[in-house]
Amino acid sequence: MRAAVRMAVVIILPVLIGCSSLDNPQKQPPGKLAPDFTLPCLDGSKRSLSSMKGKYVLVHFWATWCAPCIHELKSLHNLYRYLHHDRFEILAIALDDSWEAISKMQRENNFSFSILFDEAGVTRQSYQVTELPLTVLVSPEGSFVSLLQPQGSALTERLVGPQLWDNEATANFFKQLLNG
Repeated sequence: MRAAVRMAVVIILPVLIGCSSLDNPQKQPPGKLAPDFTLPCLDGSKRSLSSMKGKYVLVHFWATWCAPCIHELKSLHNLYRYLHHDRFEILAIALDDSWEAISKMQRENNFSFSILFDEAGVTRQSYQVTELPLTVLVSPEGSFVSLLQPQGSALTERLVGPQLWDNEATANFFKQLLNG
């Protein structure tokens, strides 16, 4: 019985808190310039963070095999539809092994923001992504922006684990940010 309970914790806990990986995350300090990247999009074009200068960019790392990631993408889609603005973009960076699963997921959900593919894992490494989903906000100047953790009052530059993006408090935060 104890072995069954331990097995359930090993299987269920990562689903409840997000999909984790191997290493301990190392934090990027707020105000530090975010590493630039250029990655392919599903439509065949390429996107770079540096081409988004002048905009707030929510950079979101995810994978199709991470159930909390897919749920969060749907919430991000709602936020993006509500807030799509000249000064706001979402770049969702998939950490899958191939385009096939990413393309299938996009066909099923029709997300309106850019889906990028980090096939070589270079962007994952430069952002020190060790858990999924992971989200950072980059300022119009290209530096990390501190965000308030949903569970407390501490500021962080990395939101690890699934977040609810399509709620009034989040929408108001981004409206103030964009209009400020």
